[in-house]
Amino acid sequence: SNTGCKQIQKSANNLKSVIHETKDIQVISSYSLRCIQSARIVADTLNVNFTKQNLRLNSADLLKLDESQSKFLQYLASYKQLSIESQEEYFKRIHRIVFESRANTTIMIGHEVGIRIILSQIYKTRSTEPYPYGQITKLVLSDTPTDVTIGADNA
Repeated sequence: SNTGCKQIQKSANNLKSVIHETKDIQVISSYSLRCIQSARIVADTLNVNFTKQNLRLNSADLLKLDESQSKFLQYLASYKQLSIESQEEYFKRIHRIVFESRANTTIMIGHEVGIRIILSQIYKTRSTEPYPYGQITKLVLSDTPTDVTIGADNA
């Protein structure tokens, strides 16, 4: 939608204002059309390319969502019974994707539950051990009822 394009363009401009070195950036998008459209706007704004990866939770289609409740809380309440990928498994898989990109800065355009898992796992990890990609100096998070966009500029 036009509103969605304006929102992601604003987030992309915010990212551009905090990321000073754009030559070593990797933009990674989920395969969904909306994510690809958002990634294209971010990548164009930063003058970089983007790649597509499976950023969706494995077996996420088994999750029956009630739109009146938080998707993340619904996932937490039912992922074990439904044999959906756990937070730890998902974070490990995403960690591998980021590590393989070898970029100093990685911007992921994915799904709300996945992004919330990443944030919760980073928080948990940072409380017990150093963050594996260096000190995060800036974090831009834009959260709407349907989208979450995150970008980190590493020192």
